[in-house]
Amino acid sequence: MNDIVQLEALVKGNVQGVGFRRATKYLADDLRLTGFVRNLPDGSVEICAQGEKNQLETFLSVLKEKFSASHIDAIETHFCPPAKTYPDFRIVH
Repeated sequence: MNDIVQLEALVKGNVQGVGFRRATKYLADDLRLTGFVRNLPDGSVEICAQGEKNQLETFLSVLKEKFSASHIDAIETHFCPPAKTYPDFRIVH
């Protein structure tokens, strides 16, 4: 079994009010990832997801494809060891 890693992502663009967090949660659930997604005051969205690295790369790929350039201007990503463990994937308000 592969090691669990954490993806920290900051998604910039038109990503609030377009179903981005809900789609992120559904995709994370399908891939059996844990963590959270939340809106930030500056209009960006923060994602913290944990899983095997190949699952996390698939997760990013599908999000980019689903929301394309019409919504996403940039995604800043960083992979690191998990800081803590999450029981599931949640939308944080």
